[in-house]
Amino acid sequence: MWDYDVSTDNVPRDDRTTGMLIAVSARQAGVGTIWPVNRRGLNPAMRIPRWLGARIRRERLALGAPQQDVAAKVGVSQATFSRVEIGRGAGVPLKTWLRIGAALDLEWEISLRSRAEVERNAIQRRCHRLVARTAAAGGWSAWTSEVPADPTRTVTLLERPERGEAAVI
Repeated sequence: MWDYDVSTDNVPRDDRTTGMLIAVSARQAGVGTIWPVNRRGLNPAMRIPRWLGARIRRERLALGAPQQDVAAKVGVSQATFSRVEIGRGAGVPLKTWLRIGAALDLEWEISLRSRAEVERNAIQRRCHRLVARTAAAGGWSAWTSEVPADPTRTVTLLERPERGEAAVI
């Protein structure tokens, strides 16, 4: 079955990801990523619109824009836009989803990855988290993140300012 782990730091909370990644990046509101997680065998085609609709709703509310205004800008009825926001937009054309993203200043990014690539990336993230935890025990400040230009790469930044030391792993 499928379940989704929604993260705003672009790092999955569960390393049991499948070979599919769907990301929605908002320039104004940071990065929000939806990570499919294989758990219960639910149909992802029915779950994806629900999560994307929730993300669109959060962005619209953050902008303070009424549904009617955004729907008019996109060129759809308020009822269609509402259907998208409540997760019933599976039948809405891709062109409409892209227009909704543009109307809310969102960038769409869709990526498919092989299971081997996903597993390799999960191992890489676990190793970086281990480095960060070990370094923190030694007095380092540590930040682990995916490289924005290449989400298949993870980077850990270490800093110990009192000794003037820094490292990138």
